[in-house]
Amino acid sequence: MKTQHGFTLIELMVVLAVATILTMWAIPNLRIMVLNNRITSKTNEFVRAVNYARSEAIIRNRPVLIAPIEDNFSNGWVVGIDTDNNNALIGNNEVLKKFKFSNKQVLLEKSQSTIPNMISFVARGSVRQMYIFCVSNSDHPTGRKIEIARTGRPSVERCSTSGSGEPCPC
Repeated sequence: MKTQHGFTLIELMVVLAVATILTMWAIPNLRIMVLNNRITSKTNEFVRAVNYARSEAIIRNRPVLIAPIEDNFSNGWVVGIDTDNNNALIGNNEVLKKFKFSNKQVLLEKSQSTIPNMISFVARGSVRQMYIFCVSNSDHPTGRKIEIARTGRPSVERCSTSGSGEPCPC
């Protein structure tokens, strides 16, 4: 007798059906995971910039600012020394670092519209007022709330953009 190697048509169809079902289940979960990683990444970059600006204000004993690029923190931000004491990164002020994002999928927004559009650290590393920012995406059910206390220390919490759990303040 001759032995045959290979698959029958039924075996091949069953394997393809199982692979299709697994793929249909995995792709939406993969998209959520990618969005979650992007939100976490942008949150970590912003917290790193806040910690950097705070430490530079303490080390240099001068005011340090974090200003948004093109008036929008979602585009990125600039950390610089406020040598003119004018609370703006223009004129003779020195730019220390620039964080720029081309991906506009993840938003970084202030929660209050009455506060200035930049974060100003005084020479001791504290800020004059508390700041709250939200990092989110409209297609993702959770975001991050970044709170910068008056001491200048940032803290991060999860928040909900879909209505379940603690809502994001932005």
